[in-house]
Amino acid sequence: MNNCEILAPAGSIDSVYAAVRCGANAVYLGSKAFNARRNAANFSYEELKTAVDYCHSHGVKVYLTLNTLVNDSELL
Repeated sequence: MNNCEILAPAGSIDSVYAAVRCGANAVYLGSKAFNARRNAANFSYEELKTAVDYCHSHGVKVYLTLNTLVNDSELL
């Protein structure tokens, strides 16, 4: 039994396609909102739906990253 999973980052829809073609078991990605990966293209809601549909049609899981940043002034 193989318990390993190949989890690939996907910063754009092209990255999703490449990860699936190259055998990833899962991808992780972020939406344009609530994401700290500013250098990635990230996904609009429509692109996110396309990516999830594509991955699921190929048996690949999708993990959505949600990041929030807390400013020092918000800690008090």
